Amino acid sequence: MESSNREIPPENYFWVRNGVIIKNLAELRTAIAQMDDFTFGYHVNDNKNDFSDWIRYVIGNERLASRVAGKISKEGMISAIEEELRTGEEGTGEELEDKPNQTYLGSETDRNPNVDSKKIEEILMREKEIEKKEEKIKEIEGEIEKRLEEMKKEKDSRFFSKEFVQGIIVGVLLAVAAVLVYIKFFL
Repeated sequence: MESSNREIPPENYFWVRNGVIIKNLAELRTAIAQMDDFTFGYHVNDNKNDFSDWIRYVIGNERLASRVAGKISKEGMISAIEEELRTGEEGTGEELEDKPNQTYLGSETDRNPNVDSKKIEEILMREKEIEKKEEKIKEIEGEIEKRLEEMKKEKDSRFFSKEFVQGIIVGVLLAVAAVLVYIKFFL
């Protein structure tokens, strides 16, 4: 088995915010390539780099962890991981023996050895449900905005609107009244 697919214990899998579970560097490369920008930004930002931490503490590859820590784009990170996979120098895995039962769920501040995997799965499922509801709300908001734009265009496109016709009628009636008054009193 090549090192990029080396088995690691389930308690050391990387749980991505969107529910994806990563078990090795090859899966990490694939997950980052398919990851949306929001999820990537959750794990990699000015304050933390969860992927670098996981590579360092779980995979045990300090060299790759240092390279990945300096990457802020998905493309740069994928490139560094692919280069490492080509050279086949993923960590030895000895570091895992020093840290048994350490569940990795992001940065060091996100880890809690007292949280069991069922609770984690439940939380991730709730997050997925919330994200789906947020997406549906955004879709509805988009539809409402689209309808409002259509209504505005429809209103603006009518040259002879109700108000315009009423204005013309009132103007004509005033003109007729003025002509009748002129004829009655001045002729």
